[in-house]
Amino acid sequence: MDSAEKQVRFETQELLVTESNVEAAVPLVGAATTLTVVPDGCAYVDEVDGVSLDERLLRKYGKKLYINGDLSLDANSTPYLAQIEYLYVNGTVLLLPEQKDAFLALNVDYKMMIVRSGLQIANRLKAFVGPDLLDETPLGITIQDCVQVILEDDLTAGQIQEKLKFKDCMEIICNEAQKQAVQMVSENVARINTDPGKGSKEEEDAFDGVRINAESYVL
Repeated sequence: MDSAEKQVRFETQELLVTESNVEAAVPLVGAATTLTVVPDGCAYVDEVDGVSLDERLLRKYGKKLYINGDLSLDANSTPYLAQIEYLYVNGTVLLLPEQKDAFLALNVDYKMMIVRSGLQIANRLKAFVGPDLLDETPLGITIQDCVQVILEDDLTAGQIQEKLKFKDCMEIICNEAQKQAVQMVSENVARINTDPGKGSKEEEDAFDGVRINAESYVL
């Protein structure tokens, strides 16, 4: 005897169901319930901060993905595009200009696409930024997952707001005149340091543990 014959019903706002089970699921829910249908064989990915297309994602969930949220691609994501067999993104896809054609050639559906612009600097122990570098990158720079970012003193607050973005960095070293602008263009930055010779050493001496700076961390 199946659930319908037993008169079992689900009182829920949303029910996640595979495509092959939709017909059986309909009698089990009320009219106010939203059915989220996932194609058979797809992994349902639901991570609060969104996910990146990388080796971890494919190892954990496989090559057929239903992503309930946003998907980000960086320069390291390009080799993994060819491994995708099916992709649905119930959110925004963020990718580089040179990845757009390969992405659209996939068996893919999505809500919105944003093509990144400018230079991407990521996964550096130290990154130095000055006016000369900004002059060479008119579309701006996104600096992500770096341990320490050092801004040259002659960078103006206007240049920082117009052309720089910081994300998931441990420390940004700048001067007082730059600090407010840095705060405006920063996301998930652990520390903005205007006195690196003083604050950093005192904090490190007092800290007894392991620092982790990331959007998500899985034990």
